[in-house]
Amino acid sequence: MKREMISSIPTASLTLPNPKRDHIQGPIDAEIALLEYGDYECPFCGEVYPVVKAIQQRLGESLCFAFRNFPLANMHPHSARAAEAAEAAGAQGRFWEMHDILFENQDALEAEKAEDAFHEQRNRAMRVANTLPDPTALLVIDEGDRLKVCGTSLTMGASGWF
Repeated sequence: MKREMISSIPTASLTLPNPKRDHIQGPIDAEIALLEYGDYECPFCGEVYPVVKAIQQRLGESLCFAFRNFPLANMHPHSARAAEAAEAAGAQGRFWEMHDILFENQDALEAEKAEDAFHEQRNRAMRVANTLPDPTALLVIDEGDRLKVCGTSLTMGASGWF
């Protein structure tokens, strides 16, 4: 019975970092690839943020780090807006700047100041791309759901880290 239940669960393929669609730091052909499905409001992701920075510093050009937005909006009500702001910044070539700002100010995502920053970033993106949210960005944000990623996590080898 259990075997039948397990075999009936739909599966999806996890893909390696792709510079055409992912936000990447480090060489794409690095010997080590680290992929994070992250949520800017998730406390575990917030704890991992400085750890990833330290790993990047230590491994340098040996590491390709990719971040894919995976807002858990049912648990973190400001995470989808934060992911959209990061994608809007990415449309202007400033994803990593916004990524860092969001994680470094994780406790203020609901603050009025954060709302103003998100709206300003959206307005800039609209002027550049003539539309926001970009349907492609929303597909990227929703990819974790399509792949059945079951959450973000604190350590490599757990559900949100590959």
